[in-house]
Amino acid sequence: RYTLRSLKAEYHDFSAGVEDIVTNAPERLAVNVVAGQLVIPFEAQSLELYDLSGRLVDSARNAFAMPAPSAPGVYILRARLRTACVSAKIVF
Repeated sequence: RYTLRSLKAEYHDFSAGVEDIVTNAPERLAVNVVAGQLVIPFEAQSLELYDLSGRLVDSARNAFAMPAPSAPGVYILRARLRTACVSAKIVF
């Protein structure tokens, strides 16, 4: 059986332990409405449209556009890329 009477420790590296991760993903998702479609400037692996209660309203795979919601309200459009996910709030 051992008893620790004192401990002196110094720590000089206060980094978070995670290096910067560089991706080609945009920082913001620019969404345009064209002819009743939500259009983004790149092709995403998936597009998901949620209402503010978190319910999935619509989705599309390997797309840069999807139908705009028919009901007025506030929505979140999430674009999933291979290495990142970006979202935008949309008000109709």
